[in-house]
Amino acid sequence: INDYKATLKSILEYFDKSNLKPSWDRINTAFYEGYMDFQYNHKGNSPNLFGKRIKCLKSVLKNASSLGYNIPNEYQTFKVPTTETDHIALSEEEVNEIFNLKLDNKMLNEVRDLFIIGCRTGLRFSDFTRIEKENILENSIKIRAKKTNEIVETILHPQTKEILNKYNFKLPVVSSHNFNINIKKVCELANINETISCEV
Repeated sequence: INDYKATLKSILEYFDKSNLKPSWDRINTAFYEGYMDFQYNHKGNSPNLFGKRIKCLKSVLKNASSLGYNIPNEYQTFKVPTTETDHIALSEEEVNEIFNLKLDNKMLNEVRDLFIIGCRTGLRFSDFTRIEKENILENSIKIRAKKTNEIVETILHPQTKEILNKYNFKLPVVSSHNFNINIKKVCELANINETISCEV
């Protein structure tokens, strides 16, 4: 639902910037090319995000056409671009180095602990930061994912268990912004600062 809402907002913004009135008959090849230029050169969005917008739009247009709306058939030729992304992962040794790092700073300590839980559970930030005692089973963690509203079950790693016990199952509250800033500092202190070269 959020993807469709974001797509609608984005398309309406494009029409507004183009001084055009939104209408079904304007969703044609000229729209596709203009909207693509708007996404790439004005908004600075990636091909993957643009592709997501087009995918949502084509789904709506297909449904609208089946309901009898006069939709130009050109939308069927709209391409949904995607690009491969480079997934950079830490080694087991590096995760352990971060876990064993001695930190005097309270914020860095808390961010490091949350990061380890994220590594050991594979959960999203919005989920692993909400883990409580009621989510803990004998050898696993069960939690309802915030994004999908589905029940997710993952392993209870010994390091995760140790950190949860450390905070008495009340994990510290850290914003995603502060988390992202401070985890870089933690990795630097653990001497994990290798430059990664990715092909574009």
